[in-house]
Amino acid sequence: MSDRRVTLDDLGAWLIKGNADAVDLAGRYATELHGKAATTEAQAAWALAHLRRPVVDADRTARVWQRVVALAGAYEMHP
Repeated sequence: MSDRRVTLDDLGAWLIKGNADAVDLAGRYATELHGKAATTEAQAAWALAHLRRPVVDADRTARVWQRVVALAGAYEMHP
C-alpha cells in the first residue's frame, strides 16, 4: 500500500481501483481532524461520530496465522 496522500485530482481513480469506500475516507479524515489542536468542538464531535473500531474476525485471523506458521523456516536471509 502506498503512503502517498490522495488528492482531489486523483481521488476518483483511487476509488475506482477499489482502494477505499466513503466510510474509509471519512474515517481517515476524521482521525486526522480529531488530532489537530485547532479543531473546533463541532469538528471534533463530527470526527468522533465518524470513527469506528475495527471489526474482529477470529476466523480470518486464524487463517492468516495458519499461513504464517506454514512459512516459518521456509526463508533464510543471506549473511
